[in-house]
Amino acid sequence: MLLGIYMPPAILVTERRSLVETFGGAGRWLRMEHGGGGDICNRLDPVFRGPICAAIRKAKRSGEVVRSPGVFCPTAVESEQGDSAGLVFLLTRPIVSSDQGETLFLIEFLPDEQSQIERGATQHGVPEEEGGYGETSVEHVRGLERELASARRSRSLMIDELRGANGEMQVSNQELVASNEQLRRANEELQRANEKLQSVNAENQRKIDELTELTDDMDNLLNSTDVDTVFLDRQLKVRKFTPGVAEKFHLMRQDIGRNLESFTCRLEDDDLMSELRHVLESETSFEREVNDRNGNVYLMRILPYFSRGSVEGVVLMLVDITGLKQAQTRLAELSEIVQQSADAIFRVDRDGLIRTWNDGAKKLYGRDDSVIGAPLAELLPDTMHDEVDDIIGVMSVTAREQQLDTHTIVVDERKVHVALSVSPVLNEKHQWVAASVVARDVTARVEAEIEIRESIERRDQFLAMLSHELRNPLGAIINAARLLQADDEMDRVESGLRVNQRFGAGQEDDDGIDVGATRREKAGNVIIRQSDQMSRLLDDLLDVSRITLGKIELQREVFDLRETIEEAVDAIGAQFGQADVRFDFDQCDRPLYVDGDPIRLQQVVTNLLRNACKYTPPGGNVRLTVLCSHGEAVLRVRDTGVGIDHELIDSIFDMFVQVNSTLERSQGGIGLGLTLVEAVVTMHGGTIEAYSEGLGEGSEFRVSLPLTREKPVVKTANPQENAINRIVVVEDLPDAREMLAGVLRMKGYVVYEAGCGQSGLGLIQREVPDACLIDIGLPGLDGYEVARRLRRDPGTHELFLIALTGYGQESDRKAVRNAGFDQHLVKPLDLDELERVLCQQSV
Repeated sequence: MLLGIYMPPAILVTERRSLVETFGGAGRWLRMEHGGGGDICNRLDPVFRGPICAAIRKAKRSGEVVRSPGVFCPTAVESEQGDSAGLVFLLTRPIVSSDQGETLFLIEFLPDEQSQIERGATQHGVPEEEGGYGETSVEHVRGLERELASARRSRSLMIDELRGANGEMQVSNQELVASNEQLRRANEELQRANEKLQSVNAENQRKIDELTELTDDMDNLLNSTDVDTVFLDRQLKVRKFTPGVAEKFHLMRQDIGRNLESFTCRLEDDDLMSELRHVLESETSFEREVNDRNGNVYLMRILPYFSRGSVEGVVLMLVDITGLKQAQTRLAELSEIVQQSADAIFRVDRDGLIRTWNDGAKKLYGRDDSVIGAPLAELLPDTMHDEVDDIIGVMSVTAREQQLDTHTIVVDERKVHVALSVSPVLNEKHQWVAASVVARDVTARVEAEIEIRESIERRDQFLAMLSHELRNPLGAIINAARLLQADDEMDRVESGLRVNQRFGAGQEDDDGIDVGATRREKAGNVIIRQSDQMSRLLDDLLDVSRITLGKIELQREVFDLRETIEEAVDAIGAQFGQADVRFDFDQCDRPLYVDGDPIRLQQVVTNLLRNACKYTPPGGNVRLTVLCSHGEAVLRVRDTGVGIDHELIDSIFDMFVQVNSTLERSQGGIGLGLTLVEAVVTMHGGTIEAYSEGLGEGSEFRVSLPLTREKPVVKTANPQENAINRIVVVEDLPDAREMLAGVLRMKGYVVYEAGCGQSGLGLIQREVPDACLIDIGLPGLDGYEVARRLRRDPGTHELFLIALTGYGQESDRKAVRNAGFDQHLVKPLDLDELERVLCQQSV
């Protein structure tokens, strides 16, 4: 506010005449012209440009305040009616900026008062006249006087500016005089240099003549030589070539200047261009052999082309070595075989000292060429030194190949098994002069033999266990079948002889019990129980195979693990009573929500409990404890059985591993249960550990599974109007079809049967049943095609289709779904599973 009241119009500029700030309304004298840039003079009113520029230069040189004469400006004075003409005095003050150390200039605009103009007019004797002449003349005269005063002041400023410029011109003139003197001296030096150049030119002309002659010699040499050569620049463009190269690259004289990559090459070298670029970048030569399409062999050399101390291109040379290669083929092949052989091959002289060896020997023994000259015994164990001496001695007499026993050496802290053979080297007179030693790394073979032997032992053990486990239930099934057959025969005989007696369906004992029915019931139970055992063995084999191949998938859902454990306990609980083993169950008192496959986890619990029952003698105890600890569900199965040997504890989860004592038990498995348990637990992100104090001290298996905070989805049933009643069974095996149909009829279903795909398709389309059990491997029209045709038929496309197959891989399930089946059941068919599927469809 103070600056606005007291400070006259002013502008603040830098040494470069850039505007910093305006004060007191000085902006009315500024304007922006096209192309003005940052110079304040380009933005000032034209009447101020010259005075201000001169004042800034003068203040810059003197460092003092510069007062410029008045400048006439049409808008010099502000009045109530607006701006009016008048004189403006300029006051330029140099100011040093304290923060940047730069000199700024404050230019003040001091307008003259109107009274001064009037007084000036009076002093010049311009009277006022009457009749309207006086005022107009006076104003006109005053204007002329102001213009004259302004012109004088401008002239004075221009004179000062010209004086300054003249001084600068004098200084420049002196500099030009000095430069002219230097140029004169330089001209004299150039004249002397010209004389030298003339002599040099004469020398160069002589050298040109020599170079011309040399070029002719080189051209004749290139044209006559058998070395095919082509010169390339840095862009791999052709500069010069010999006739031989022209044939190989199909070049003509007019092709000079074209890139070599654009030509078809007869050489069998797909990496030629990359090799040329490599030599160009690395500035190192490259050499190797190449073939052309005619079978000729060339030694290809790629050299950097040096010019004036730098690489300006490459030289490609091809030397025909076909004849030499043919002469050296046998020697080269033998040398390559020896040098590139993976076996260690070295030459030993008559004294048993190593003279040469190949890269395979360096790799095998982990030694460099410093071993040359050392005795052969240095590479062998101490126990074989005498054997090596004996072999050298025998070979000097018999000149026959000798074999050393396979021995073991240590290379880089690794045991290596080596097989060694020594062959004589004979001269042209068939005299023994040296020995060729071949050492072969047979570690892989030895280890493979050991592994094969162990695998054979495991296979034999597995086959023995599998044979034992399959023969036991199979024998029981056969005996039960024979018993049923004998009962049927006896029933037929008894019914023929005693039609009217009280022996009807079977003979009754003294208590009125049908003995035949009892035997049949026991036989049927044996068949069912032993069939379940065989089915369980097959399921374990299939599950382990799927897990090993990574083809098993978990049907995940959130559920309460306690319910799954209770179902497993109910399924296996009867076995403890039959084995006379006490079973204790400590259930957790809070929900254990797990995100996983309830069927697979029930299988885990079942296998652990079955193993505990199997390994615990009568009178023993098995305890299942379920608890929650640190966000995990923990299952502990503890038994007082045979225990686990400390040497076996680390491999107890491997396939086919069993405690020896199970071989004498009738319910022994084949060593896959724990393998399957570990795999399923691991797939759920859990862990399983085995503990035992030793044989006879019992064992404990501890399973930990991560819990989830999600809650199970409550499933609600939607009853349908029509339950499943009528079923079509399509099976090509008569026995399997009849037994399955009989069981279904016994459970109250109406069953229709078909023995092939075509007849089954017609039967289904005719009867339109509630459900269809279709075998996949049907003759003629297979089960997949039957399902596809049923889905395409509007009358049967909504039928409930169940696939029956002996294949249970995920790919098989996918193929079943793609064909249009609703469910997939694996043979041998689990009737409980079948009834569960049918019941779910009925609900």
